[in-house]
Parts: sequence; structure tokens; C-alpha cells
Amino acid sequence: MMHEKTTPCPFCGAHGVIDTLNRADGTCGAYRVQCSGCGAATRWCGTEDRAWAAWALRIEQKKTIHPRRSAMVQGIKRY
Repeated sequence: MMHEKTTPCPFCGAHGVIDTLNRADGTCGAYRVQCSGCGAATRWCGTEDRAWAAWALRIEQKKTIHPRRSAMVQGIKRY
């Protein structure tokens, strides 16, 4: 099932789909969002909403560059 506010995969641009991990008794034990294109996935989460939140957070983290890394990249570009 695709979430109504899903963000695209940062690696290939495809949409995410929910994946479940079932317990031995057949009930759902954990959820994750997995890319329908390349297979990238979030960590396993206790609820479907948390899995979607992790998918969205992963997208936001990709846009942020740590200040030290930025300085390192700038230093490399000078040489």
C-alpha cells in the first residue's frame, strides 16, 4: 500500500511501499517502507506511521550536509 503523502526515493525516484514482518502467530510485528524501484528501505518500526515517518526523515537527512563535511569538500575543491 502506498502512503498518500509519500516522498520519492532519493536514489532512484520511485515510490515507497509498506513491507511487514509477521510474527509466528500471524500478527504484524514490524513495518518498514521499501522502494518499489531499487529496494532501498527504512529500518523496521513498531507502527506503519513510524515507518512512513522514517522514510520521510531519510529523505530530509540526505539534503543536509554536516558542517565539517562541507568544509572538507570545500578544501578538496581548492586543490
